[in-house]
Amino acid sequence: MKIITIIIISIYIFLFSNFAYAKKDKIFLSDLDSFGEYYEIQEFPEGMFEGDNNITLQQKGITAGKKVGYYFITKKNTLEKYPQNMMKAMAYFEVYYLQTLKDKEISITRFKDQNYNSNDLSSLNTILSLNKARKSMRDAVGLSLEDSPEEAIKRFWLMNDYLSKGKIKTLTIETNVKKKKKKTNDLKTNVKGLNNLVQKRIEKRIDTTEYKKQIKNYARKIKEDVKRIQKIKTNEIDFTNYTDESNIISNAQLSENIRHIDSILNKLYNNKEFLLDDDKLDEINNLLNLADYSLSKVLLYFPKRYINDLSEVELSIFDKENLKIIHNISQSSKINKKTKNQELQNTLFNLENYNFDTKDYINKLNIGGIKTKEISVNLKSIADMEKWSKEKWASSYIREIPKEIMDGEGNIIETLSEENIQDIKAQLALNELQNLVNEFEDTSNTINNSRLDIAKIIQNSNYSINLDKYDKFYMTLGWNNFDEYVGAWNVGWEENYSRDELIGLINEPQNLALATSIDIVDSEGLGFDAGALASSVGMELAEVATTVANAVAAEVSVDLEAVSQGLGYSSFSDAVAAYNAQYGTNYTDAEAKEALGL
Repeated sequence: MKIITIIIISIYIFLFSNFAYAKKDKIFLSDLDSFGEYYEIQEFPEGMFEGDNNITLQQKGITAGKKVGYYFITKKNTLEKYPQNMMKAMAYFEVYYLQTLKDKEISITRFKDQNYNSNDLSSLNTILSLNKARKSMRDAVGLSLEDSPEEAIKRFWLMNDYLSKGKIKTLTIETNVKKKKKKTNDLKTNVKGLNNLVQKRIEKRIDTTEYKKQIKNYARKIKEDVKRIQKIKTNEIDFTNYTDESNIISNAQLSENIRHIDSILNKLYNNKEFLLDDDKLDEINNLLNLADYSLSKVLLYFPKRYINDLSEVELSIFDKENLKIIHNISQSSKINKKTKNQELQNTLFNLENYNFDTKDYINKLNIGGIKTKEISVNLKSIADMEKWSKEKWASSYIREIPKEIMDGEGNIIETLSEENIQDIKAQLALNELQNLVNEFEDTSNTINNSRLDIAKIIQNSNYSINLDKYDKFYMTLGWNNFDEYVGAWNVGWEENYSRDELIGLINEPQNLALATSIDIVDSEGLGFDAGALASSVGMELAEVATTVANAVAAEVSVDLEAVSQGLGYSSFSDAVAAYNAQYGTNYTDAEAKEALGL
């Protein structure tokens, strides 16, 4: 009895000290600007809140929290079968987030007044984690944190309505293939978690001791994940990329790709000194970005158990306003894709400057059957590119440029010479680098601190054909260049717009579809059907839903861990174990998450 008493007392001492003295992640006043402010939503989609227990806004907030936990955590594994539920959960998340803001408003006020305590920091860390997930969800449907919750809820609920009308097809998948897919997803989630942790360190949010403890934990889990993936043997079958059915890889190629990705990861988990070196944080961050991208590509080859067939859904059932929203979501998916591609290109450029051979790495993925269409140019380190000739810039652009430029009806407008093609490629490569300079502060600083002058290189080069993005786009429509189109447009509309004035008109909000199409041609080259581009048809909404489901589910899992750590526990599992010890319960992690409504 005495021994049991001592054990119980020890547990309580441990729990108290862990809670009282665990270091909270740092919060900055600037973080509060992104939180937004609580306000009362007056209108909700029909059917979102029903019953007598959903009358007040507070009741709606409680219901929303339970729904988020139910769909994102408890039923996480069913999101593939029912993608509409994921969209529904994202709508509820908006309400849950607002209610959390209201519940924590005292902590926010005290922090602004610099009169906060440890519990306030925990509350603010919770909001920070939730806000990060909110941003991920909104990005997926083309909204920013500045857009109203009503607008976000409207988009999510409409997507729920649309996806619910699809026909679910169930496929049979070999047991070991399912296991391998799950472990690969686990690996990707842990890579994401480690990357978030490194980002915290870069932002100086996390205490050194806590950082070292957590980073060792992630390194251990990633190492274990890789070993488990490699141990799972699958029959000699082919794996088909479900976004491109012509792209098939063998079982051996899949295994080789996992080993190739591990060449990045083992550099981290087998080198503790490197992983814990603050001077290496940016390099680590970029290596993890590349690993995350590679794992995303590999996961495309695992078969989906469920396919939501939307081919027979009649869009005529939606009114004009909702059709416009669907169109905007589709356009946003293209913009998001372009942004992700730029982020990848920036990652590769950064790694080149850390003496990582990205070309060799990507080539090995390609040899393994993985297509990397997102990459348009093989940039090298600044030291290399400072010496590049026009010909070298041209050879760095790896996408094909067609010799024939066609109109929307398939008629050849112009045949380009080899010199024309090489000059176009050189300009596209330089434009790609300039885009990175414009979009990313780290690349901008690198270029500005070098002798590489992109504008000067373009200006001093003698090109047989000079193109900007407007020239390139209107060439796909049959014009010799954009200036020719401007002249014709002025005649047709009896106007006198200059080139720059018409560009300004194109980039006004009401012409988003056209501006997006022009950007796509600019980033991906001239080999496109003009009619399809002009109509700006977006990717299938089902693909949007799948992408978001995977991203958000991983994000929420990571955020739950962060919330737990903010309460003084190293992981959610530790928090559950502590609760069970204190109250004599026997909750599993899944049961605890559901009970908490998280």
